[in-house]
Amino acid sequence: MPSPDLDGLLAELERAPDDARLHYLVACAYDGQGLEHEAVPHYVKAIATGLDGDELRNAHLGLGSTYRAIGRYEEALDTFDRGLETFPGAPELLVFRAMTLHNLGRPRRRCPSSSRCSSSTRTPSRSCDTAAPWSSTPTVSQKPGDLRVGHCPLPHGEPFPLR
Repeated sequence: MPSPDLDGLLAELERAPDDARLHYLVACAYDGQGLEHEAVPHYVKAIATGLDGDELRNAHLGLGSTYRAIGRYEEALDTFDRGLETFPGAPELLVFRAMTLHNLGRPRRRCPSSSRCSSSTRTPSRSCDTAAPWSSTPTVSQKPGDLRVGHCPLPHGEPFPLR
């Protein structure tokens, strides 16, 4: 069976409108085409309808970085914080959270690793505004006006397989 393109994913989504994974794949496809505004509701629906595991973490990353790309920094920060509640210490979420704080003009503060951040930093415990080191670097690409991480299941421009 050939892998469907965006049109194929949208056709599948019409048949299964509450399928979290399909919403995630549609969001990734829109995002990969530079259609961030179209991606947002699909990321939101994917997160709300039961996506889990790596795809849930990546959906938080995708939604947050998309909000950031379109200048919705407070929503980006909220998305990264919600992702960090579920995936504490996820380095890609911490990095993009720090970049969002920079976009908001908020100073970066360090916390001792054994303490909890104050509620005013809006950060889950132990992460604050610093990125933890990691053993492998996430895929990062430069796009005019934005720094994005490759968070979707396949490189942009390639079709997405269904289950």
